[in-house]
Amino acid sequence: MKKEKFIALAKKYHAGQCSTEEKNLYEKVYDEFMKDDSLAPIWNEKEKENTRKKILSGIEIKRFEKKRERIWLNRIVWRIAASVLLVVGIGMTSYFIGNREVEVNYLTKSTTKGQRSVVTLSDGSVITLNSKSKLSYPGKFSGKTREITLEGEAFFEVQKDPERTFIVHSGDVVTTVLGTSFNVRAFEEVQVEVTVATGTVKVAANATGREVLLTKGQQAIYSGELSHIITRDVDLRRYTSWIGRSLEFDMMPFKEVVNILERTYNTEIRIQGTGSDECLIRGKYDNEKLINVLKGLQFVVDFDYYLAEDDIIIIDGKGCIN
Repeated sequence: MKKEKFIALAKKYHAGQCSTEEKNLYEKVYDEFMKDDSLAPIWNEKEKENTRKKILSGIEIKRFEKKRERIWLNRIVWRIAASVLLVVGIGMTSYFIGNREVEVNYLTKSTTKGQRSVVTLSDGSVITLNSKSKLSYPGKFSGKTREITLEGEAFFEVQKDPERTFIVHSGDVVTTVLGTSFNVRAFEEVQVEVTVATGTVKVAANATGREVLLTKGQQAIYSGELSHIITRDVDLRRYTSWIGRSLEFDMMPFKEVVNILERTYNTEIRIQGTGSDECLIRGKYDNEKLINVLKGLQFVVDFDYYLAEDDIIIIDGKGCIN
């Protein structure tokens, strides 16, 4: 290659105007320039050294610029990728946090016949649990509601919390309040009764979706067989007297009275015959012994009783006394 042609190619190379073929030719001459003088234009050693330096400088600058361009592009790509990952990560984290199921530690309190228990919940609400009853509740309330489950009977004194409603599940009935006091009776053998002592309570039946609002002195009665709710005004003392270990009956069937006596005195009582089952009882007993209550009931119901094995009381019902 003639010297003039090579110098012209070098200028074009440094100006960035070479085609791919010219660029490859220029760099090839550089690579073999010092190896084989016959390939180089005819020039003296000084020209040869100066040209070598220019060629070397041009090639290295080009390589540096390409490397720097690659580094810059890589940085842009990684920044974009990092931004996308950050947004996706935040979104996924929010999704899983928002949708994960918070593990709740549930506690259970049960009472036997004749036993009562007082439970204080994490929100300060107080529940008095009647005999033969079971309460399931979280060790600590979380979320927008305070929910518990009751089997049996309990009196609730609920702490007010406008941000979190208090919900009692008892069979097919759901009782909802903000802060009030009420009694729930939900034994398997009888209907569900909700009686309000203070405040306002909403009672709903799962089966029908019907809802009723109750205030002080009102009661909702849900019948599982009929799947409906009725409301009425009642005397609170009849439904809350058990809290102070008092018994009050107001035209209650004898069979149901016996069930209450079993739970209250932790004693199994069996009725033989059905002659006295529907006899209606009205009366009040304050902290009386079981034997005294039975003797009092004999004034309105014709029955005999005796103590059998395992301390079981047997009642032989004969009928009602007019």
